[in-house]
Amino acid sequence: MKRTDSTSLQTKRKELITLVNHIRLRPGHNEDSEATNIVLSRILAEVRRAEVEQIRNHILDCPGLSSKSAAYAAALPALEEAIIHINRNSDKLDSSLLSTAALTSSFNEKSVPEVLIEEIILSSSNESSISDPKVEQEEETDYQEKGSPVKARKSSAVVSFFGTIIRCIFLDLPLVTTCIFLVASYCAQSIYHTYYVPILDSVVWDDERREIESTNYMRSCDINDISTLNPDDFIVDPHSTTPDEAVEMTNKHGMTIFPNLLKPETAAAMREYVLRKNYSLTEDEAIWLISNKQRWSFPIGADCDPSVPPVLQEIATDESFVNTINKLMGDDPAMVEFTAITSAYGAGDQHWHADNDNTASQMHYSRSFVPMYSLFVPLQDTTPQMGATSACPGTHLCQDDTGLSELCDNLNFQVSDTRGRLAEREEDHVWKSGDGFLMDLNTYHRGPGHIDPNGTERVMLILSISPRPNGPHFDRRQISLGTSYSIRWDMWGLTFKDLAIMDKIKGFPWKQLRALGIYKAMGSHKNKNVLWGWDHLTVACSRIINEQMGFRAEDVDDLTGKIKKKSKLLYFFFGQNPNDDGLEDTEVWPKYFEDTCARCVSYGKMAFGACSFFYLVVSLFQKKRVSSIVRGIKICTIIGTLGALWLRHISMTPWGKDIRSGVAQLSPFPDFGEFETGRVTLPVKTDVMFSNRLDSAFLAGHNLIFNHQPGNTAYYELLSKFSVPKFTPAFIMVEIINTIRAGVENTDGRFLSQNDYGDWEVMEDQELLTRIQQDLVTGSNTISKSLAQEIKYLKSESRYGRNRHAKMRTHAEENLSELECRLIGLSLPKKNTTPTSTFLKIHSHASVPKIARSTPKVNTSKKANAGAFEKGDIVEGYSEGDDGWFKGKVSGIQRKKMVAVKFDDGDYQVLPMSEVRKFNHFEIGETVMVNLEVEVIIKYIAANGQVSVIDGDGNEFEVHIFEISRIS
Repeated sequence: MKRTDSTSLQTKRKELITLVNHIRLRPGHNEDSEATNIVLSRILAEVRRAEVEQIRNHILDCPGLSSKSAAYAAALPALEEAIIHINRNSDKLDSSLLSTAALTSSFNEKSVPEVLIEEIILSSSNESSISDPKVEQEEETDYQEKGSPVKARKSSAVVSFFGTIIRCIFLDLPLVTTCIFLVASYCAQSIYHTYYVPILDSVVWDDERREIESTNYMRSCDINDISTLNPDDFIVDPHSTTPDEAVEMTNKHGMTIFPNLLKPETAAAMREYVLRKNYSLTEDEAIWLISNKQRWSFPIGADCDPSVPPVLQEIATDESFVNTINKLMGDDPAMVEFTAITSAYGAGDQHWHADNDNTASQMHYSRSFVPMYSLFVPLQDTTPQMGATSACPGTHLCQDDTGLSELCDNLNFQVSDTRGRLAEREEDHVWKSGDGFLMDLNTYHRGPGHIDPNGTERVMLILSISPRPNGPHFDRRQISLGTSYSIRWDMWGLTFKDLAIMDKIKGFPWKQLRALGIYKAMGSHKNKNVLWGWDHLTVACSRIINEQMGFRAEDVDDLTGKIKKKSKLLYFFFGQNPNDDGLEDTEVWPKYFEDTCARCVSYGKMAFGACSFFYLVVSLFQKKRVSSIVRGIKICTIIGTLGALWLRHISMTPWGKDIRSGVAQLSPFPDFGEFETGRVTLPVKTDVMFSNRLDSAFLAGHNLIFNHQPGNTAYYELLSKFSVPKFTPAFIMVEIINTIRAGVENTDGRFLSQNDYGDWEVMEDQELLTRIQQDLVTGSNTISKSLAQEIKYLKSESRYGRNRHAKMRTHAEENLSELECRLIGLSLPKKNTTPTSTFLKIHSHASVPKIARSTPKVNTSKKANAGAFEKGDIVEGYSEGDDGWFKGKVSGIQRKKMVAVKFDDGDYQVLPMSEVRKFNHFEIGETVMVNLEVEVIIKYIAANGQVSVIDGDGNEFEVHIFEISRIS
């Protein structure tokens, strides 16, 4: 039988060799053809199987090895995989390796036992065993059943997989979690103490800062300060109104109207969402409003509804609107509020108010606060009866708000026609849906009641805007105080360029990281210098330390109560109130942050220590104990290194360097020390005022705000009447200057300049002549005007910029002044003039003149006063009961030569003409009465109305200008 099988094997071998040669000698034979390759590949597969079987049998015949040895367990599975691989790829083997010699050698009797060769050839004689996939699968299964090592290997892999999962869950995950928590707690504690404690100190707004950082003056307002009651005066025509003209409108009136900011379908979709949300509004989501009955409001997130992103995108891509706010606030301003207010029938009138505190906003502290504007967009046509917003144009310029509510209430001007001259139909004379009303937040306004029983709900979208921080350095300016900033916390950090791509802005966790000021994706605009808006933490610092709405001491309880509702674990770490009852109100929030950081670090250490000990003990009972311990050390090292690198990255940023170096705590104005001042006075509206605390590029449109001081407006109108070439002869220039000067002084105006303390002095002759000549020359030449403006920017930077302490600062300012004279061509002769009265400010030790009764030279005769007053005149009225002359304003002329006077302290009296006289400005050195009790000498008059006085005993103190009166 064995001989017969051997003969059969030899025959089969010859047949295979004959077949291969026959294929190779085929006419037109192509070695690369697919058919040839498949046939030869299967023949080659027979060869490979024989080789594998030969190796297998040779291993099994190895003497001295047990079938259960580790060597067998390693070798046999490899052979099984080889057979499986050959079976699966029998049509894809490299047929070029098949040759007659190779085939003959593979079937050589000396190489392979005859019985085994016979089995191979017999099994290969069945073509289906090579070509049929089912047979191949049966072979694979047969090998797996016979080869127990394969089955054992698969079982071992499953056990290993589940072991890895268990290890990750019960060993690695607790270690990683506690390590991350500890490192994050350490980082948070370090960042709080290193950066945010100094920030809290830098944004404190107190009376001292109010005194030294003023950039304007205490302006009171009356009916004459209402700039217009015609909406056409501040409606922007997108086809004809330039951005510069729109900025002038906004600076003058405190408001502008931009038609068609939203498409009708966009506004309708947004309105539907707001109304739907109102019905499901929770107490935690709702925002309290003035006159809250029948009014609803809530902050809006970009991901709240599909209708939101299109609204933001259409506003942020409106060319006319964006160009205007870029001119007004600087490139790419930031969003600081996004909410909706709904009022239904029955809502009452709100009281008149400004959203900003006028003692803590940019109008009067331009380098301490950023300007704030709100964009109101109704989502339906709005009539006066539905509660169209009432506003008082021009009141954004007022600091003294006495009587403003009564004044605005009498006028009751409503924004109820946003198309005006642009209306195409009569029914367009309403506040059209989608039309934007941009308003300075210092402007007096209110939400009127909804008194139309047939009117639908008035839904108003509100988006507030401010300049973005001056990054990448720390910007000590802060957003204005006094308003609520109704914005969802994760919407902080956005600028207008972000709003334009709102549909592409990433959600969790990127929006949270952006809001906290940690990380912000580049976006499509790819400009790091314009990416960051105001982050939530910086804004919170300002609002906490200045006790603003939502961040007062009692609001800590509200926060911890909300945390308690969410989770006991979160409450344990983040929901504990400070326990120290002796804290000041401004210390409660900082104490809460400090305690929370300390608690997280303390418990983080304990948790991490426990997990590390458990990890170590378990690792010691493992076979690879050393590698397990090293693995844990690597995990903790990586996490700790990432935390350290993050802290280092923050410390190396310009923002971090400014805070660590103390630059963030510097006042916007340097301490110029003690110096002599001129004739310091308190400005009035008829004065022409030249400020030296503005003139910076980052102030953008606010640099022009003094153009709308009534005295300045009259002055520039006089300038516009003359066209003066650069090298006009001096005698002609002097005549023109005298004409302009007389025109101002005839209206009781004075020329005032701002000194280094921020207060106002009457300009001396030479200084005044030079300034008027400069304005005449630059007003007639656009190039000279631009050059003069750039020089002003450079001077301002040298005085107030980041490098103002450099030694070159003084020389730079002198060189710039010389360059200015050469470029403009000043031709007036220089004169050395000495101020008629010079005193040092309150911090000096100047000698004080003796107390002496003195009364200004004023004409008090009845004849001189008869018929000499008009409504609005600033006068002094004699109060017989108080026995003194007090400053006030004529509020009306009555019969029998009686004058109605409203005094600055709010008192109102009707006086005969003989007891009313023209007001003369208080002068340094003048003797006056304080509260009709103490005679004092005026030493200094500050821009905020505070007057430094000295009594007869040499005591120096401050009073408000309302408290002083002239001696009768």
